[in-house]
Amino acid sequence: WADGMTEAEIRAAATSLRLVDARHEADQTWRYLLADPDPAHVRALLADERVMDTSGIDRSQGVVALATLRATLERFAARVGRLLGRSEIFHRDNAVPWLYYLFWMVPLAAFSLVLTEGRRLPSRPAEVPLILAAAALCVVTNFLFLREPLPARLADATAVTGVVSAWTVSGIRRRLAAVPPGAAVSPRTLRHASGIVVALLTTLTLAAAAELGSVGRVLAATRWPLGPSLAMAHAREHLRDLRLEPPIERFGRPGSQRHALGEVARYVRDCTRPSDRLMVTWFAPELYFYTERRFAAGVAFLGEGFFSSERDQQLAVSRLASQTVPIVLVAADRHDGTFRSTYPVVHDYLNRAYRVVAEFRPEGGSDPPVGVLVSKRATAAGVHQTMGLPCFRS
Repeated sequence: WADGMTEAEIRAAATSLRLVDARHEADQTWRYLLADPDPAHVRALLADERVMDTSGIDRSQGVVALATLRATLERFAARVGRLLGRSEIFHRDNAVPWLYYLFWMVPLAAFSLVLTEGRRLPSRPAEVPLILAAAALCVVTNFLFLREPLPARLADATAVTGVVSAWTVSGIRRRLAAVPPGAAVSPRTLRHASGIVVALLTTLTLAAAAELGSVGRVLAATRWPLGPSLAMAHAREHLRDLRLEPPIERFGRPGSQRHALGEVARYVRDCTRPSDRLMVTWFAPELYFYTERRFAAGVAFLGEGFFSSERDQQLAVSRLASQTVPIVLVAADRHDGTFRSTYPVVHDYLNRAYRVVAEFRPEGGSDPPVGVLVSKRATAAGVHQTMGLPCFRS
């Protein structure tokens, strides 16, 4: 930033330029994520008189360095896809079915190899029973884990499938190497052909796994696409963060997309006792960690239909009524909609036993608007200084 700008002016400028996830490096140097990577916005940022210099931006094209890398990879993928007759072959919608059917084909291939070539396999007596057991475990794992939402479930079945697939590929290649010398196709040709097929299948599988695992997003978070110096500085900063006590000091800092949720977490930690419990109705397990409060009602979250039977809901309500839970956090945008229709018993109890005192809306990110509910039977010991909400801890 330009010399002479105060911290308040820098924060205001960053907000107007849509810069988020602020990190102070030194003096007037700050590091951000760009919320709007559109080239027109990037060029406006470069032309702003408040911005003295930048790093990690391709000034000739008006894009961040990561965007240039991603565009290059997307063009390469599109060219490969056209060669194979499908311009979007590396799309997420293709990755899921590819991995799903692969997970089912692996144990079937292992069973087939044992049944057709069992006598020709290596002479170690324990190998065939072990691989049969592992392939059977593959089938059981697939039945138990491969259900909706598939993108989140595929990783659960990876370990045993990887072991069985490695053995199966090795067994097939050993079988090809045992082709008699007088065969129409030489063993060497078969080995080379099988190596090409294995390399192609491995490449497609790794590409699908990378797509589902959002490798690009994870790589961007490390800052390596912006250069090793920034990446190492980012790593050192995270190591410093991990040493902070209490842990909540590093959660939802000012300028970050999770600042609103961080403020709510600090309020919960400041205004409840360590023996109190907290209820969060959407999937946000980090809140229990940062507030250092145990989850209430016997469930860490209610969503996606989990624990939605009437029996489970009645059990959750009975536990909730017997515990000290002064504060409940709800996803305000769905509390009276999908949450009410999925968990009517819990919803009705919360409406009877709690009252809404505030709602906070995050600035970007994936966090939902947060509704803060406080117990009607709990006696407030005061008011939180910064939030102005009831405090149940003196």
